[in-house]
Amino acid sequence: PKPLASTTNDWQQFEVDAWRDAVVAFDDDEDEDFELFLDDLDGDLEETPPPRDDAPRYLREAVEVCGADVALEGLTARERDVLEARYWSEAPRTQLDAANELDVSLTRVNNLERSARKKLERLLEERRSMAQTDADVSDDDGLSDAAQRALAEGRLMLGVMERRVGYFYFRDELGLDEATLGRLLAHHGAVLSQRRDTLAEKGASLRRHLNLDESELKKLIRVQPTLLGHNATQLRRKIEWLRTACDCAHERELGQACLKCPPLLATSARRVLAPAITQLRALDPSGALARRILEQHPNALRARDVGARLK
Repeated sequence: PKPLASTTNDWQQFEVDAWRDAVVAFDDDEDEDFELFLDDLDGDLEETPPPRDDAPRYLREAVEVCGADVALEGLTARERDVLEARYWSEAPRTQLDAANELDVSLTRVNNLERSARKKLERLLEERRSMAQTDADVSDDDGLSDAAQRALAEGRLMLGVMERRVGYFYFRDELGLDEATLGRLLAHHGAVLSQRRDTLAEKGASLRRHLNLDESELKKLIRVQPTLLGHNATQLRRKIEWLRTACDCAHERELGQACLKCPPLLATSARRVLAPAITQLRALDPSGALARRILEQHPNALRARDVGARLK
C-alpha cells in the first residue's frame, strides 16, 4: 500500500488535509445533538440493585439507608470488587470463590471485606446521627426552613468530606489529636490533602510489608505521619532494599526496627542508609553486624559515621 507521506511535500499536504477534515467535522453543528445524547444517556442510567437477601446485615442496611451507589462510593475499587463478587452474584459465593475470581489471596479478600465493613458501618452511624439531628432541628420552632436546609446541607457536606479527605483518616483511623494534626497541617499539609482511600491503601501496604498489626501501624504513623506522604511504590522498594541489605529473614524484623525508630523509612537511602550499611558490611562482610544493629539499635543506621564509632 502507498505510504501516507513519502516525501516532505506529501507530509505537509497530509497535515493540511487532516486539519481541514478535522475542522469540517466540527462545523456540522453537532454540539446540540451531542448534548441531547448525553441527556438521554443520563436518563437511561440505572441505580445499582440491592445485594442478595443473604448478604450480611451491615451491607443490606447500608444499601437500604443510603442506596447501593452511595454506599459503595466510599469503598476502594478492590473492596467493591470483593463485595460485588460475593453478594451481587446470582448464587452465594464464599471468600475463596471471590479470591479465585479476583486472583488474590484468601487473606487479602478477608482483609478487604473487613475494611469495607468498617467503612459501611461508619457510614451508617453518620447517616443515623444526621437523621437524629434532623429530627431535633425539625422540632426547633426557632429555626426557619432556610436555616434548617443550610444545616442539613452543611452536615451532608461534612459527611462527604469525612469519607473522602485524608485529614479525617488521620483523625478517625489513626486517632491523631487536634494539636498533632495542626502541626502536621502546618508543616506537611500535602499529606493531609490526599484522598482518604489513598492513605488507607498506603497504610495497608505498610502494614502488610512490615508485618504489623493494626495497633502497631497506628503507633508508627502517629509518630511518623509523613510516611504516608511518600510514593507507595518507592516506599515498598525501600522496605525490600533494607530487608536485603540487612539480611532480614522476615518482614517482622524490619517492622519491629521501624517501631523502635519510626524515622528510619523516612531517612534518605542514598545519602544516609546506604553509606551506613556499607560501612557495617566492610566491618563484617557476612551481614550479621548490619542485621544486629538494625534489630537492636536501628537509629544508628541514621548516623553517617556508624562504622567509625564501632571500630
